[in-house]
Amino acid sequence: MITETVTNQAAEHITAAPELYRTTKILIIDHPGSGSDTLVWAIESLGDIVQICHDIDYVVDQARQYMPDVIILDLPTVGSDAPRLCRALHQIKGVSCAKIIGQGTSSAASAMGDDVASQYDLHLRKPIDLIVLNDMLALLRVSPKAPAKASEHT
Repeated sequence: MITETVTNQAAEHITAAPELYRTTKILIIDHPGSGSDTLVWAIESLGDIVQICHDIDYVVDQARQYMPDVIILDLPTVGSDAPRLCRALHQIKGVSCAKIIGQGTSSAASAMGDDVASQYDLHLRKPIDLIVLNDMLALLRVSPKAPAKASEHT
């Protein structure tokens, strides 16, 4: 029921101004069996493309190949490697502008300190509220219109 509501809300926004929206490529970093498959399904139902990485040793390589627009990083999965991993992701050409959403409980985020918090753009608390997730992704899906070229004005 809630997924249907979120999907309907997303469709209404996209229908209202389709020229402003684009399909977003999302990379989810989470451990297997965590409900991440359900998260993939929910995000794909909103029209986005999702890959999942269960092994933090391959996150940077997968991000380099996939070139995501958004990275959802499960903080407990990456643990103390979160600051190093976030810095490495921000240094990849073509991925450096990707928005990183830290996913976890407030206590998990605060336990990792300010160094981790400064590396991600948004925080998604667990349990995940699909309406909040949809709102976050809707903001990140909006593509600014490309500026007109000088030759188009003459």
